[in-house]
Amino acid sequence: MKSLVIASLLLFSINAFACKQEAQFIAPSVETSFENQKCVATVIEFTHYQESMVCPLWQEDVIDQGILIKNTTAEECSKINRLSGYLVKDHFTHDIFLD
Repeated sequence: MKSLVIASLLLFSINAFACKQEAQFIAPSVETSFENQKCVATVIEFTHYQESMVCPLWQEDVIDQGILIKNTTAEECSKINRLSGYLVKDHFTHDIFLD
């Protein structure tokens, strides 16, 4: 019985470190900027925002930081005016990006 409890605790502690903060969202209105070869979207309005139940990414964090849109040129970045999908926060850089 002790070994089962210890194994369960180890499993939960390992999962805590593997957790990626995530959320599903729809933002029909965003503004973008292209600086330092990066496209960043600032959300003006959400019509849907659902945090992950396991490892939530809070809406306030997205509003404060913006969303990094990878592999986007300056021209492509300037044409973005709405976004939707899944957001993930990188543990190392703390960037929030579309997954």
